[in-house]
Amino acid sequence: MENQESKQEKNPMEMLADKLDVLQAEKNDRRGVSCVRTLIMYLRRGDIDSARAVCMNEGDKIRSYPDIKQILEEELINEKF
Repeated sequence: MENQESKQEKNPMEMLADKLDVLQAEKNDRRGVSCVRTLIMYLRRGDIDSARAVCMNEGDKIRSYPDIKQILEEELINEKF
């Protein structure tokens, strides 16, 4: 029950960070994607501008992961937090 309540209390940036963390952890033989981990760190700090900057600056690397790229485009770039 407590888990469900804590999920409801999460803000959209934390939920996006959790979603990205699961996806990135599956990539590169489970070693993850370092630039996405950096982006996640900024989201968890609530620093949306830095998260977007990482997304833009590391776009060439992120493009290699279409599922992550799509989520970032839909929820980070086009969404207004």
